[in-house]
Amino acid sequence: MKHLVALLAAGCLGLLAVGCSGSDGAAGSDGAPGPAGPPGVAGSSVAGGDGGGTAPAADLRPYGDGSGGVLTVAMGTTKEDLYDLGLQSFSSVLIDGTLTLGGNQVIRSTGAVTITGALQLGGTAGPGGSTTPAGAGIAYQTPAPGAGGPVGTFLAGGLGGTGVNDAAASYFRPTTGGGGGSGYSGLIAGGFSGAGGGGGSILILARGPVSISGTIYAPGGDAGGAVRGSGGGGGGIVVLASATSITVGGTILANGGNGDGSSGTYGSAPGAGGGGGIIYLISPTISAAGTLNVAAGAPGALVQQAILGTAAHAGGGGGASAGNGGRGGNVKADQSFEAALPAGAGRVVQAKKDPTLLF
Repeated sequence: MKHLVALLAAGCLGLLAVGCSGSDGAAGSDGAPGPAGPPGVAGSSVAGGDGGGTAPAADLRPYGDGSGGVLTVAMGTTKEDLYDLGLQSFSSVLIDGTLTLGGNQVIRSTGAVTITGALQLGGTAGPGGSTTPAGAGIAYQTPAPGAGGPVGTFLAGGLGGTGVNDAAASYFRPTTGGGGGSGYSGLIAGGFSGAGGGGGSILILARGPVSISGTIYAPGGDAGGAVRGSGGGGGGIVVLASATSITVGGTILANGGNGDGSSGTYGSAPGAGGGGGIIYLISPTISAAGTLNVAAGAPGALVQQAILGTAAHAGGGGGASAGNGGRGGNVKADQSFEAALPAGAGRVVQAKKDPTLLF
């Protein structure tokens, strides 16, 4: 009996079992994987853009498909008045001659863009000698005309336009306007003087390299007219963007236009210069050993002459772009003229990065 109790106490089952249970053995190896489950539900497709088609690949968006072929302006030849270039895409662009563009333009290329000749942009924002007020272009504020009035009274020069700040210049895309227009002189003899127009704008987008050994012209217009004393136009906008490289060994001009000088014959104080424009280079590799000119336009010459008539007018303000336009010269009560105040320089911005997703 004592032996049976001992066995039960030890966890054994006596006559009903063979013996006591041993400890757990080691875990066995993993079994073979089960069969694959059924496929999941297919995801939905993404709709295209405004046209409802398939959205283009990212690298096609700014450069296009090259369907316009090669755009060539041969040496010694001139092409003018080409509009809506932004609606086309070229496989490459070669300008050995002169290409003159009106308005604000975009050139797209899936290959290289090479300018060994001249690309000229017409001014678009300023009055250019008309009797209408100055245009703003990209500027924050238009310039003002000089005050007109009888000889022997103080007449204040027109304030210059207000240019964009550094941040705006760095992110500007030339799709709507070039540099600002200029101011104009006060009313005299039934008309306005000829103010300089604002410079135009160009955006060149290329997947291949961009090389400028010639000249891109986008300056503000110089003032000039029968009445004298008007302001110059604000400089234009030049943006070069390449997914490969940009080389500028030539010249890019986006400077402000010059003001007109004073004149005793017309009772005009000197006009102010226009503010400098914007040159923006965007590419992983940039070499700009050439000339990048965004200087302010010069104020009109100050020449002290006796005022011949009974009326006078102060100088017109200069148009703005990236730089502020200058203030026109005053006419003092003693009938002498004061110099116009200087305009501001523009901006040159270089960004070493791929521009593909920026446009």
